[in-house]
Amino acid sequence: MLIYAADHYFLDTEFYDPSNDIHPRNEPFVNMQGNRMTFALDFFSIGLVADDGKEYYGVIKDINEDAYRGHWVSTNVLAQLPPKAERRTLEQIGLGVLSVFRSPQNAQGCINIWARNGSYDNVVLDRIFSGQLTFHELLRERLGIERVKYRDTNELLNKFCGTTTPIAETRRRPTHCH
Repeated sequence: MLIYAADHYFLDTEFYDPSNDIHPRNEPFVNMQGNRMTFALDFFSIGLVADDGKEYYGVIKDINEDAYRGHWVSTNVLAQLPPKAERRTLEQIGLGVLSVFRSPQNAQGCINIWARNGSYDNVVLDRIFSGQLTFHELLRERLGIERVKYRDTNELLNKFCGTTTPIAETRRRPTHCH
């Protein structure tokens, strides 16, 4: 397994998946292409760090915090977010995310986006740009990134530590929260 054959970016998102309960979703928003849409998930924030140290952290401004009063999300996620004055529109977040990426430093034009158990993280990232195809087209057109590979940080733990169990396991979260 070649870990270093591409540029690396590390991703984390915070969101709520209301699919298993009756819970209001975020209000519809206008994405970067001017289309009105909603997330299937309640998106809160995204953090992205490049292997060269460049980083971006963005929190969506239109969170219906009242909908989460008394909920695990209110105490463990929303209470940790920056003040509303520091939050951004989805378009601003998309531009911030794009600012972290650079033209590939390898001949293949390939990047790896790493996340811990990131099957939802990559979906959230793609949805900021109206889907995976649009996101990949933007990366190709603007930066010459030809291939995006989504990777799980458990691969790194397995390769370098011989385990997929994190060294410092955090407290257990409910299964519908990330």
